[in-house]
Amino acid sequence: MDHSNIALDLSNSAESKIQAIFQLLVLHDQLSLDIIIKVLQNDPNQIVRHEAAYCIGEFTEKKFHNAVDALIEAIETDKSEIVKHEAMLALGNLGDDGGMKALIGFIDHNNSNLRITAEISLERLIMRRQKESILNENLPLSHIILDLDTMREYRIQASFELLKIGGEQELEVLLKALHQETCPIVKHEIIFSLGEMVSSDIIPALIDVLGKDSNPFVIHESLLSLANLGGENHKRIIEKYLGHDNKIISETAEIALKRLLN
Repeated sequence: MDHSNIALDLSNSAESKIQAIFQLLVLHDQLSLDIIIKVLQNDPNQIVRHEAAYCIGEFTEKKFHNAVDALIEAIETDKSEIVKHEAMLALGNLGDDGGMKALIGFIDHNNSNLRITAEISLERLIMRRQKESILNENLPLSHIILDLDTMREYRIQASFELLKIGGEQELEVLLKALHQETCPIVKHEIIFSLGEMVSSDIIPALIDVLGKDSNPFVIHESLLSLANLGGENHKRIIEKYLGHDNKIISETAEIALKRLLN
């Protein structure tokens, strides 16, 4: 299967292009990165571009020198807030000081999602550059993620570490964190971690979030997590968002429905 052609063919479904992008990420070579950058620059679907930005941020080795420039370009020129958001996080993940100026430019932005993302991304960039880790803090992951005075990037990284362990206790901690988290950017990363754990215990929490939260990033991640979990009831829930006024939500619902039915 030629993942490059699938990713670049605009006639393909958004979900098929996303899956092709992640297959290219697995290959993890310069040609794959170049294809993913083309997707980021050219695909008309903002959710596809957002996933491309995420994947570019996983090319952390210094030899992939064009990753930083591609993400900076997306931050500065892409008109979608969710693409800018993901490009910022990806830039922080690369730990390259070349991205600092682009991130600082959003610290006073009037869009709170972008402003908070820029702050978190700067925290991430500094952590990567200094090779810091929450695992060096000698604190339980539950303490880190549940303490709202802890740095937001630490809470995000704690959610990923809890996902890696993936036990019942870790699931309980993530669910508790979801219910109390006040930052939408941290919250949507917690939802991502929960969705990857694929447990039926998550379903009521996600439905509760969809009923109460209006942040498009949080709804976006909740819909994708429901799609990961599968089930006919989830189809009906996701379908409610297909005609949503917010394009982030409506385009996510289309992708989530396609993922669920596949």
